[in-house]
Amino acid sequence: MTPPQTKPSTATSRRIHLVIPPLTQNACGNVSTLKSYVYYILANLKNSSISVVFNDHLQDPEKFVRYKALVSRKKYSAADGVCVVVFQGNKGPSLDLLKTLRQKNNPPFVILAGTFAGMFHDRYLKNRLAQVVILQDPETALPRILRTAPEKYGGIPRIAFLKNSKICRTKQRGRHDLDALPFVSPYFRNNGTKPVPILTARGCGFSCAFCDKRLFWGSGTNFRSIPNVLEEIELLYNRYGVRKIQFDDYDFLLKKQRAVTLCNALIKKNLKIRWECATRPDAVDGKLLRLMRLAGCRTIYFGLESGSPQILRALGKPLDIKKAVENIRMAKTHAIRVGIFLIVGAPGETPETLRQTKSVLRRLPMDELFVNPLILLPGSRLFKEFFDKNSPAFDDYFETDKALVYPCDWGLLSKHVSPLARFFEVKPSLTT
Repeated sequence: MTPPQTKPSTATSRRIHLVIPPLTQNACGNVSTLKSYVYYILANLKNSSISVVFNDHLQDPEKFVRYKALVSRKKYSAADGVCVVVFQGNKGPSLDLLKTLRQKNNPPFVILAGTFAGMFHDRYLKNRLAQVVILQDPETALPRILRTAPEKYGGIPRIAFLKNSKICRTKQRGRHDLDALPFVSPYFRNNGTKPVPILTARGCGFSCAFCDKRLFWGSGTNFRSIPNVLEEIELLYNRYGVRKIQFDDYDFLLKKQRAVTLCNALIKKNLKIRWECATRPDAVDGKLLRLMRLAGCRTIYFGLESGSPQILRALGKPLDIKKAVENIRMAKTHAIRVGIFLIVGAPGETPETLRQTKSVLRRLPMDELFVNPLILLPGSRLFKEFFDKNSPAFDDYFETDKALVYPCDWGLLSKHVSPLARFFEVKPSLTT
């Protein structure tokens, strides 16, 4: 069916409705990472003196139902714009909202952000569900879109838009200075007993086949300066009384010397703060673990993924398993709690490869174990290898709440997966 050719309000909107549709039951991912992505957008809009109405429904589907009913009756003015943030985990509710907006007699100007929207911007634009899609760096792109006439969109990096019914895409123009961005961790200050997340770097230097990091932050890695990170930690500590933080980087030890510098600075500041991080099991050593413990580290989450060399190769994450086991055990000797991430059901997974994984786990002193099926994430190498975006199967995936689990023989594997979960209480794949 051809979408209605309604004329939306123009892009120089002075008021933006920032909308985060809810995650569905099938959602996967780290909620704090998704929220940080959104909070950077929100904070930079406020810093840019743009009027913003924030509609956060990420974890409140009932509130979203009421909001969508309100939207169907609402009359938007020429000054209204709506930015919907679309991840894989909320693509279904997002699509419902976009269709509701499109059917209005005078629809608002719609901008999309979020990794799923960026990956499939062509579908959203061709179906007239949005006028502009931000591909990356939404916190800097959105204020510029709101202050730029449509004929000048070509000067805004990493966006896609329709021009004379043709999709235009602009290119990346260098990396922006992360130190210039506002601090977003204060948005998490009422996090209860959970640590407050801080992002010190964007991206990752590795290329695991299952990871979608490039959709979030682009290729390569962009780092904040150590003084800038310390300033944010001190703000949390002194103004908000925060005593637990989580370094939310993909790999906290991607640059070991940078991590050493940060640890030494924390020790010198003598802040009584406790923190956790994630890294690869081949990244640590005894000297570094000792320093991290002195600096306040109390938990490390290791991305082991599998105990089978064959499966690790299929996941694009080759590890020396013997060395990984030694390092993880060493963390416990330094009184650091250990969390392990596993992926099951990868290409080539068999009862034998799962037995290898169980054998490795028996040698590890774990405090937490996270066992997840292999989800094919948009932007990952495995997703591209598996999926044809023009197939009917993709239409079903795009239009529904479904997450795409790699199609292995779960009937054969299930009796071997269950014992993995019994090592410790298995946490759900959607963590906060």
